[in-house]
Parts: sequence; structure tokens; C-alpha cells
Amino acid sequence: MSTPSQQFEKINEDFLADQRELQKLIQSRETLAIQETENKVVKDEFDSIEDEDTPIYKQIGPVLVPQTKAEAEMNVDKRLEFIRAEIKRVEDKIAEKQKSSEEKPAATPHPHSIPVNQPTIYAPCGVIFSFSRFLINVIQIVYLRRILCSSTSI
Repeated sequence: MSTPSQQFEKINEDFLADQRELQKLIQSRETLAIQETENKVVKDEFDSIEDEDTPIYKQIGPVLVPQTKAEAEMNVDKRLEFIRAEIKRVEDKIAEKQKSSEEKPAATPHPHSIPVNQPTIYAPCGVIFSFSRFLINVIQIVYLRRILCSSTSI
């Protein structure tokens, strides 16, 4: 059987893995939002073109290929549909990941049985310390204690 400190380390590793995956999903969502905005701008430009004979070019590699306005609008509309579907899929994954992070294992040891060393910071004059790392440690400790306290009853 594993010791309470090993269980604590396992929970901490799971938390960090969840946070990394969540961060990747959020970055993916941001990228999709940028692509959606760019395509909306293109669609607005197409809407402002009144003359159907106005030349529209699509860049394929280093070459500009002529397209009709209808063709170009159809391509942009399909791209917007695809991007919106991907945004929905990523948002669903984010919500699922956040929900699963909040409902972490119920079989964790009682919080009083896990020794938690509080980080000590010494900052003599002229010494620069990593305050952000300290904050990350505090956030992890608070998160883990919340999980541990909510999973057991006294």
C-alpha cells in the first residue's frame, strides 16, 4: 500500500497533467477564435463587393489563382462552418476536463494524515527568488487540500 505522501504526489502529478492538457485545449480554442475572426473579416469584405465581376484571387502556395465571387464565398462559408464546429468540440472538451478535474478521486487519504511542508521563502537583500514558482506551489497545495477535504467526511 502506498504511503500518504506517495498518494499526495500521485494526486499532484494528475493535477499537473490535467492542467497541461487544459492549457493545450485553451490555446487551441484561442487559435480557432483567431481563425474565425480572420474568416469573418474576409466574408465582410466579400459582402462589401457589389460587382460580381470583381476579380478575386486565392493564394495557393506562391501562386494567385483566380476564383469567382460565388466560389470564394462558398469556400469561406465552409471554412467558417468547420471552424465553428471545431470551436464547439474544443469548448466541450474544456468543459469536460474542468468537470473531471473538480470531481477528482474520492478515495484519497484524510488531509490530516498527509504531511504538507509549507514552502519557506528567505529573501535576504540582493537575492532574487522565484515568487511565481512559490505561487504555483501554493495554488497546488490549496487545490489538493480542497480535493482531499471534499472527498472525506470527518
